[in-house]
Amino acid sequence: MGPINFASSPKFLSKLLGATFKPFVPDLVLNEGVTRIFKMKEPRKGSIVNPTFPAPVAHRTVTMARVLDTFQGVMANALPGRVSGAMDTICLFTIHGKGFDGDPFFFREIVGAGSGGRNHSDGLDAVDMIPESKNIPTEFIEMVYPSHYDVG
Repeated sequence: MGPINFASSPKFLSKLLGATFKPFVPDLVLNEGVTRIFKMKEPRKGSIVNPTFPAPVAHRTVTMARVLDTFQGVMANALPGRVSGAMDTICLFTIHGKGFDGDPFFFREIVGAGSGGRNHSDGLDAVDMIPESKNIPTEFIEMVYPSHYDVG
């Protein structure tokens, strides 16, 4: 399938599904207890959401976002007008290569783009769908990774 395989487990999927209920239960803690509330069956072995070795999983976040999007779609159908629509607006970028010292490096950043539409308006722009995540400051990236070159 390529590097978009998403190595997950029923417990992880239960917690991911639990995240879609967070707006309705603000005190809901997404921990092991959620797996007793939401029972998930193990996806078929060898599938994109349950890959078997040596299937690559380097960009699993893209598929994880689609799984969350699917849960959100089910919730939107079950609770019309009470949840946002699909929100697969995640954007990933990577910088990799050899640094100035010759050592290999890899950097990946998740950039938020927007949220799903609501029954009364469009989705929000420039927000990350991953709760409580923050972008890495540009100054840190420039200091740690060879992300710029002197063209002078």
